[in-house]
Amino acid sequence: MEGSGDGLGAEPSPQIGSHQMHRLTQILFALILFAAVHAHAQVVLAVPDSGWHLWLDRTARWESDSIFLPADADLRSLPVHPPTIGWDMLERSPGIVVTLPSTVEEHHWGASDFRPYRGEYAYEEEDSIVENGNYLGVSWWWHDINVPRSFAGKTVLLGIRGARLRAEVYMNEQLIGYNIITETAFTCDASKAVRPGQINRIAIRITNPGGRLDWVDTELLTWGTTKQQFHKSHGFGGLDRGIQLVAHDPVYFSDLWALNRREPGILRVCGRIMNTTRRAAKGTVRIQLLDPDSGNKARATVSQEVELAPTHESAFQTEIKFPGAELWSNEHPKLYRVQAHLKQKGTKAKHPWSDTRELKTGFRWFVADGIGKDAMLRFNGQRIRLTSAISWGFWGMNGLWPTRDLAEQEVRSAKTLGLNALQFHRNIGKAEALDAADRLGLMRYMEPGGGQTALGDRFLLYSPSPKGPIDDSGRDGDAQTFSERYMEEKIVRMIRDHRSHPSLLLYCVQNEIHPDLRNPRVFHLLRRMHEEDPSRIVVLKSGFPSGNPCNEAWMEPYSDVVHHDTGDAYCGWWDDHTVGGPGVWRDDLYK
Repeated sequence: MEGSGDGLGAEPSPQIGSHQMHRLTQILFALILFAAVHAHAQVVLAVPDSGWHLWLDRTARWESDSIFLPADADLRSLPVHPPTIGWDMLERSPGIVVTLPSTVEEHHWGASDFRPYRGEYAYEEEDSIVENGNYLGVSWWWHDINVPRSFAGKTVLLGIRGARLRAEVYMNEQLIGYNIITETAFTCDASKAVRPGQINRIAIRITNPGGRLDWVDTELLTWGTTKQQFHKSHGFGGLDRGIQLVAHDPVYFSDLWALNRREPGILRVCGRIMNTTRRAAKGTVRIQLLDPDSGNKARATVSQEVELAPTHESAFQTEIKFPGAELWSNEHPKLYRVQAHLKQKGTKAKHPWSDTRELKTGFRWFVADGIGKDAMLRFNGQRIRLTSAISWGFWGMNGLWPTRDLAEQEVRSAKTLGLNALQFHRNIGKAEALDAADRLGLMRYMEPGGGQTALGDRFLLYSPSPKGPIDDSGRDGDAQTFSERYMEEKIVRMIRDHRSHPSLLLYCVQNEIHPDLRNPRVFHLLRRMHEEDPSRIVVLKSGFPSGNPCNEAWMEPYSDVVHHDTGDAYCGWWDDHTVGGPGVWRDDLYK
């Protein structure tokens, strides 16, 4: 940075320069965070949201790179892409200091000049005065952190809550992670790259290949000059906040989530445990339900023995019951903490392994009741009418992710307008927004954005009502193309990221389609979603056409039945849109 005064190559000075002071502040802040979290039996180092550096690597080539889905991304064979100016020069680069969440476009709109929109904005022909200034290409985001010596010998994981689009993650110049599934959480194994007791540099190379800057979510994007295609999402490049570095014993919780049951006061608590050792192991999982409004008093406890295969991830589930639980609602958004403890069993080891993980959730139940008889929507046993609006996920400041203040402002605005729900519409929901909805009380509905691209192009997306029998088993419905695999992975991650939130009512694959129900991908996808979260309604589509054709398909909580149109435009569920217009100001609506 010009005029940074970092003293590189200069004579020693008795004064502390601005760069050194900034570095010292980062270290002290990180140590304070570590001490605070470690004191609660969590070996977690929260990477500060502030103090990140951003630099545009304008000469980096990316267009001809092959890209890889998670199942195909082997870090041992992936190419390593250092900064074009070299690792050492990042310290002297003309970057800027930013605070997450952020995007390149928040700080550098028009950095590559302005150009007419081309397949990026629905009104680009009518509204030609407005031009596109998003940055296509590579940017570097880095932050230095002091990792405590206690991380030595541990399994160290870097958790990233979301990035767009391709993220290549480095620690101390070693590639530790790779992700192309936009705006979803992913984890990087930093065990071999981390240097406990030293300053460590996390550097993330973000590549933005372009995208839409409106609500349209039905198109595929071709990566550079390759033939690889996937959903064309919002056209920004950047990072969400809340990045964490976590040190584990060799056996640890790799996931934890809680699902509601129809019966009040019952949670199904599920998780996965990773055993990185070469020996089978036994452990005890203890789940506690804590009430934060009563001094974190334990309201219920349940324990379960687990057997863990070597070098394997094992699943477990149990139920925790608290008959006196206060129900979560918009009017009374009561939250509880679910805390899981894992402890080694049957060992005389001096330092047996253990782990702790927790989440926040609430007790509530949403269902479409009385199907085929006296159908109605019920929430916590009472009939409810959802009064909702749509949110396209274009957040102020950076375009992709809300700050805490913006997320809370959205909830309060919706409630002021008399709404009791909001839809994450044509764009995947964000953790910050769901956290705010949980705290303040607002029901949410979620689409992944571009869900129809998971269905492929072998069957029509706009088809007459079916005639004849429909096979709803999902057989022969496996993804065939890169774009189908990409979107199915995004949908699965959407569910895994957010299924513990009490504010989240249901999932929808795509807005405003009526696809051919002979497509086995439809039922494969619905059943896969239901398998990941059996506690919520899953619907194929939302919105028109009203009447025939309907071509809806959906699943109730904890039922393997798929309700679907059989040619009579009836399936027991209907979600229609009752307002016209594009949802933004248009002069012709007011003439």
